[in-house]
Amino acid sequence: MGKKSSYNNNNKASAEKGDAKKEEAPKTGNTTSNKKHNVSILKYDTKAYANFSKFEKELEEVAGYEFGDLFSIAKTGVYPISIVPTPRTIKSLIQEEKDAVPSNLSVAERKRAIKAIEDRWANMEEEDLETISEGLKDEWKSMLKVQATNIEKRKQDKVKLYWMLRSLLSSESLDAVKQHLLDRLVTLEASQDPLQLWTAIKATHTTYSSGIKEVDEAKARKAYASLRQYKGETLTSFKDRMVVYVRSMESLGLTVPSAGQLAADFLDKLNDTYESRRNTVVDNCRLGGSFPKSLFEAYKIVSN
Repeated sequence: MGKKSSYNNNNKASAEKGDAKKEEAPKTGNTTSNKKHNVSILKYDTKAYANFSKFEKELEEVAGYEFGDLFSIAKTGVYPISIVPTPRTIKSLIQEEKDAVPSNLSVAERKRAIKAIEDRWANMEEEDLETISEGLKDEWKSMLKVQATNIEKRKQDKVKLYWMLRSLLSSESLDAVKQHLLDRLVTLEASQDPLQLWTAIKATHTTYSSGIKEVDEAKARKAYASLRQYKGETLTSFKDRMVVYVRSMESLGLTVPSAGQLAADFLDKLNDTYESRRNTVVDNCRLGGSFPKSLFEAYKIVSN
């Protein structure tokens, strides 16, 4: 903010002095989408599964901040449901009051409290009831307006998310997505549907995408089976890489190991640097301790 203010003040002072020099256009040559969104550009590398895991993690934070729950499509594969507001009525108001009666009262006290609520509403003037009823109708109309506004905003956010995703693809990644979609590309570009684009990104960046399902499945199984922590690789990097391999199998419809099995696999695939920590986990389990229940839990235990 400070630089921008200085820039504007300098221009103003220059104009007041009659400086005839033209303002220099802002330099945009080094401006990239990853700086704008603070998300790494997605690269296409079928052998290394690209940098999809890191890309998705960074994108979740940015898209979550920008678009709320819209990017939940990355996990669910469907758009969040817009809940239609339920109009409140006098009957529902009475029930709300009854539900608010403290639960720690005795049975007799609760009955008296509920009876008092019913009597108060039963003895209310017709004019007052009509006023309340009209107020509830106005409240519902306002809720519908808010929902309509949210639906329209969601439509605009979908288009914004689509272009955010597209701007974060390297040229190689974009080409891979286009080749994957083929004749569906025209439909996607017309609809600007972020869910379809995300599905294509995931399909091309978390599998081998040879075009032959059986071949891709065999490669994914082999890659996971031979997965090992590199010498000098951090635990976090290896954990993230393992997650990508698991997601690759999921995207192909393969059965993935259970949470407990992933924890055991994580420990087994660590390099010799962590042999003593791995043995400690196993020994503690033999002495009555609990075995890690998930990959992340195993990662945390070894990290500590």
